[in-house]
Amino acid sequence: PYSPLSSHFAAEKKKKQKYQKKPSKLSENEPSSEEKGVPLGGGTLEGGGYLIATCLDDFETLEKKYPTARANLTVVRETRGYVVDKVDCTELKSNLNLRDTMIEGASRHSCAVEGFSKIIFNFPHTGCGIKDTQKNNEIHRKLLEKFLASAFPFLLPSGEIHITLKRGQPYDSWGLPSVVRNHGGLSLKYSYTFYPELYKGYRHRRTLGAQSNEESKGGPEANRDIIGKGARTYVIVPKV
Repeated sequence: PYSPLSSHFAAEKKKKQKYQKKPSKLSENEPSSEEKGVPLGGGTLEGGGYLIATCLDDFETLEKKYPTARANLTVVRETRGYVVDKVDCTELKSNLNLRDTMIEGASRHSCAVEGFSKIIFNFPHTGCGIKDTQKNNEIHRKLLEKFLASAFPFLLPSGEIHITLKRGQPYDSWGLPSVVRNHGGLSLKYSYTFYPELYKGYRHRRTLGAQSNEESKGGPEANRDIIGKGARTYVIVPKV
């Protein structure tokens, strides 16, 4: 089972894209994989609506892997957000806790319970660590295929799926555009540059966790992995 990493960024540096007055957002693994840059009120969620952040791990494991996970969970919950643990992004339909949370959120915030206006999956990675490049690419391509198949039924007709990938290899070889074309019910609308500096306090984190968030204690330099080669967000929509 896999679960995506998430948090959303702007189309261009001068055009900061915000989530505003949309029914609902599903943002996978937000509390665990990124530091603070959550798309919520006071941040980037404006107007009506609510957000569900999910993680593959259970909450106990999550807090062991990511030192600031608890603080991030608090931010989400205090700002029209919900957090659901043990969510496999390739099997969303089978998760009853996710469905119950959708019903609660829709009722509390007067939104459609049928689906999400945005489903966000940033920096997907299985953390498998396979050295064989071809096999590694196949595994991650399959992850993208299964995620789109799983997310599609939860997307409103006017909704969007956002997937952010690093530029360069091996990510280019995952073939996201062709994965979208092969889905049948989705199409790639456009893509744009991912700018972490637009989100105050944002720190990219890897799938396997971070023993420390402080560079002086061996933690990763803030956003080092995505600043070098850059990253791009792909906006995917239902076919008309």
